[in-house]
Amino acid sequence: MKKIALVSFLLFATSMFCVAQPVVAVSIPPQKFVFDAVAGEEAPPCLVVIDRGQDPHTFEPTPKQLFELQGCELYFKVGLPFEDVLVKKLMRINPSLRVAGVVSDAEEVHETLPDGHHSHEHAEDPHYWMSPDWLVLFSKELAAALILRSPDEAEAIAIRQKAFAEQVLALKQTLAARLHTAGITQVLVYHPAWGHFAEAFGLEQVAVEAHGQTPGARHLSAVSATIREHGIQTILVQNTSEQRRITGFAKRHGLRTVVVYPLGEDVFSILTATVDALTGK
Repeated sequence: MKKIALVSFLLFATSMFCVAQPVVAVSIPPQKFVFDAVAGEEAPPCLVVIDRGQDPHTFEPTPKQLFELQGCELYFKVGLPFEDVLVKKLMRINPSLRVAGVVSDAEEVHETLPDGHHSHEHAEDPHYWMSPDWLVLFSKELAAALILRSPDEAEAIAIRQKAFAEQVLALKQTLAARLHTAGITQVLVYHPAWGHFAEAFGLEQVAVEAHGQTPGARHLSAVSATIREHGIQTILVQNTSEQRRITGFAKRHGLRTVVVYPLGEDVFSILTATVDALTGK
């Protein structure tokens, strides 16, 4: 029995090391979308830390994930709260790990955003990928990190990054035109995950949830007044749990509730689905 157990362990250990170990790690699926576009078909193995359905606000890595991450060369941050703790753990076991991510110096990055996008109103909102402007910055930072790793591929990486940025800006123009035509000026949401989206398109985010807390009567009264004043007809939620939570409020105000999941991998689809919801498409 001991021999069988030993053989089983050795086979398991061998299988662990035969699987391609990730070279790059990203926190969420939307970053993988940017990574795939910039890195191309010959991209090094990339690990996404948060799976679909997990809450990035309460996420803690498992021992298995720490094992998978310990051999990574590059970790690309996006500004989520858990990242600082995770990176410190990884640096202790892998001091050569390089960490990249434009949100590590948000003050400097704001200077590079287009005019009218310098507001710090959404400083506590980590959903940067919901802004086309930030997506372009993500792609530039990721391209720079990949070029440092593979300087021989610098030209190809730069070409892919430029093509991705052009796609993003073209999509932004299309979506902005749709919002303007529909006369959309507010984004009503349950959880304030659309702050950077609103900022990118010159809209106002109106959130039912107040700073992660159950909203009080005064806050709900102010939100209700905004809904009536602007004739808002749709409220965005991230999942069915939020949808159930907001059922009574939505019914009282005659609101259509639409689920848009911000952590899906296809960022273009997320942005388009948001505009579809707001314009009633």
